[in-house]
Order: sequence, then C-alpha cells, then structure tokens
Amino acid sequence: MAMRALIVGDHESLNTRVREVVLHSGLGYGAVDVVPLASVPVYAGCVHYELTVVVLPRDPASGLETLHDIRNISASILLAVGTANDAKLVLRVLHQGVDEYIDQDDLEAELEASLVRLRVKRDARGSNGRIIGLLAASGGSGSSTLAANLAVLLARRHAQSALVDLTAAADQAVLLDLKPTHTLADLCRNVNRMDRNMFQQSLVLHPSGVYLLAGPPAFDDIALVTPQGVRQVLALARAVFPYVVLDLDRPVRPEQLAAMLQADLLLLVLRLDLVSLHNARRTLDYLKKVGVAEDRIQGVANRYGQPKELPSRKVEQALGVTILHYVPNDPARMNLATNKGVPVVLERPRAGVSRSLVKLAAQVSALQEPYRHNGRGTPDYGTAVADPAQSAAPHQINEVF
Repeated sequence: MAMRALIVGDHESLNTRVREVVLHSGLGYGAVDVVPLASVPVYAGCVHYELTVVVLPRDPASGLETLHDIRNISASILLAVGTANDAKLVLRVLHQGVDEYIDQDDLEAELEASLVRLRVKRDARGSNGRIIGLLAASGGSGSSTLAANLAVLLARRHAQSALVDLTAAADQAVLLDLKPTHTLADLCRNVNRMDRNMFQQSLVLHPSGVYLLAGPPAFDDIALVTPQGVRQVLALARAVFPYVVLDLDRPVRPEQLAAMLQADLLLLVLRLDLVSLHNARRTLDYLKKVGVAEDRIQGVANRYGQPKELPSRKVEQALGVTILHYVPNDPARMNLATNKGVPVVLERPRAGVSRSLVKLAAQVSALQEPYRHNGRGTPDYGTAVADPAQSAAPHQINEVF
C-alpha cells in the first residue's frame, strides 16, 4: 500500500514545491494531501499519515500551535519548513517535537536530503506500529473473538501487541479473563492530560503479551468515548506497539469512524449468509462515502463451511472486496475457549481453527510488512485456507440488491 503524506500551510507556492519533492522522492508516498493550517484537526487526526510537513506561517505563534496540535494527535514523521535566519524560532519549533527543520530558501535540496535521512532512521528502528481494525458485518459474525485471537498471535510474532476495545459490549476483558482498573472512557475523560505515561498505565497485560485497553463496562460511560480521545489513544498506541488491534463497533458512530480512518487495514468479518452479506454491502457503501480508502479493506469469512452457505466467489463479486481468509466453523472449541476466558489459539493450539487463525495473523503481517524479514531469511507467511467446492446458494446474490 502506498504511504500517505500531509502538507499543511497557507503558502500556496511553497505547498506546491513541497508536494513535488515528496511525490518524486522515490520513497513510496503515493497520496499527498495539501490543506490549510485551519484544517489540521480534521485531517491530521482522522487519517493516518506517515509524513506531515508544516509550512510555517509568518505568525510564529500560530505555527507553533499547529505543530503542537499535530504532535499530540499524530505519530507521523513531522517536518517544518520556514526561514532559517531566526535561531530562536528554529529552537522553539524543534521543541514542539519536530523531527527536522527545513530552510525554505534551499527547500528542494534540504527536504529531499531530510526525507532520505529519516527513512534510513525509520528502517533501522522499525516503522511506527500498524493498526488493524476488525469490524463485524452483522451481529454474530464473531469479530470480537477474532480480534482477541489475532492480538495474541501478533504479540507472539512481534513480542507484544495492543488490543483496544471500542465496542459497546466491551467483551474483550471477559474474553481474556482480565480485570482492568482503567478503561478507554477514563482516558477520553482526561483527554487534555493524556500522555504516553497515562496511556500505558491504563493498559492491563495478558500473559500472552497483549496489552488491553478495555472498553467502558457501564453503558453510561460509552458517551465519554470521543473521536478526539480515540485519535489521541491510537496515536500513542501506534508509537508504543508494533501492532494495535481494534475491536470495532458500528461505523456510523463518530468515535468508531475516527478509529477506522486511522486504521492501516480493516478486516470486515462476515458470515456467508444473506443477512451478513446485505449488511456488509451497507457497511462498505458507508465507509466509501465517508472516505475510508478501499485498498485498506479486506474481508474475512468467519464460521466458514456451514451447510448451504453462499458461494464465496459470488460474495466477493457482490461486495467488490477480496476475502483474505476463511476461518472454519468450530463452535465446540470456540465456545469452550470463550467460556474459559482463554483465546482458542492458546486453549487448543493444534485445532484446525487455531491453525487457520495463525495463517490469518501471518497474512496480516505480510500485508503490513511486505519488505521486512524475521532474521531467518525469507519469511513464511502461510497461505489462505483453501475455498472448497462452492455450496449451493438459496438465492442468487444479485437479487439481494
């Protein structure tokens, strides 16, 4: 997937010059948005950018405020472009967490050199964490269970992972048999004081290496979860963990949409039945309407292999989305694991459903880290569960819409 860059500034000619350098840097920035200073909260907070370049205005105060806002809500590389003849201003800018300061009088040469330096540094230490969201097409899809197991497997592959419960049900604490003392609602309630230390103290550690940020246990506290709080939580999580798994709820809620816009990959979890297909189509239409990039959405067919389910190839055609993986139906083992509060990949690691989930985690890693190796040569990411002979559909899918 192409990386995204954001250019912020009110100086049109400088914005254009910066954009040309970024696009032609050869560093993989395929999408470059250019917005005025006043639009920073909308763009920098709602969409994940790997690079943000701020063209400083003549008024230093407003420029410093913009940099402060971006650093609070985004973990992207942050560059500032401005005049270099005021040493005190340069220091004040760097104190806002800017990675490098670019002299506008030598813009093209300095910016190109800066991008190369920062890319080398990032490759050496590893990129910012990746955010993987799981969203149920309809009730009973099993997305929360998949999210818990995926977080465990990503922690196994990458030493640790974070799991953020954004659902109204707040099931993750139960699924992992954890008793959190702080929740997402607590962080959002203190959004103006939220920092990395507060964020980390709000997590509860599972023996598998998963750090859970639990959802609010009381329905009254759901309203405390805000888009601003979610954006800030995810920026901090991305900076701390190699992978962040989101258990998502309905996309029409603003805090859910804020999370989905931050995600590097959205897994739409569905069953191969008519109701799930219908709701998956509605969900995809809405996500497209609100600006979630289509190339960041993949399907996962859960509880696969039930009698008389819809043919998967027809489902893909109707949705226009690739089904990345098929998780086989195994209610006995899944129910046993759920009732014990232990993810099935830990409770029954040799079961077919567990082996399938291991492959799903490998595929997610492969999609997000196509050029990274595990130190043992070329990584083996596994393959998708094969789609057996198609079952007969009770209705023609095209008749649904």
